[in-house]
Amino acid sequence: MGDRIFRGVVAVLVRILYNPKVFFEGEPLKGRKLREPSIIVSNHTSHLDGPVLNTALRREKIHTLAAKDRFDQRGFGFFLRHTGCIPIDRQHADTSWIHEALKVMKVDGESVAIYPEGRHGSYRHQLPFHSGVSMLAVM
Repeated sequence: MGDRIFRGVVAVLVRILYNPKVFFEGEPLKGRKLREPSIIVSNHTSHLDGPVLNTALRREKIHTLAAKDRFDQRGFGFFLRHTGCIPIDRQHADTSWIHEALKVMKVDGESVAIYPEGRHGSYRHQLPFHSGVSMLAVM
C-alpha cells in the first residue's frame, strides 16, 4: 500500500514538472491500455526516464530495470525500491533480473521497461544496445 502511495506522489510531481504526453500512431489504439504485459524499450537520457515513462503510461503497472549499484545509494535507492524497479547487475553476468522480469510479466501480468543502452546517452547520440532486451523478448 505504501509503495502505491509513493508512486502516486512521484506521478503527481512528474506531471506538474514535466506534463508528459503519449501519442499513439493508430487511431484504434488511442486511449487504450496495453492488451497484455509488454516489454517497453526506450532510449535512456536521464534518471528521470523511468518516472516520466510511468507517469505518461499511468494506466499501466510498469517495472523499470535499473542498475543494481544505484539501489545502494541512500535517497535514490529508496526511490528505486519503492517505485517497483528491478535491479540489474551491469558488472557481472547475473541473470536474476531476467527471472524477476519474467515473473512480473507472466505471474503478475505487468509490463517491464528496459533501457538497452545500459547507461545515459544524450538527446543527440544513441548508444549501442546491449543484448539483454533480446534475451528478455526471446524468453
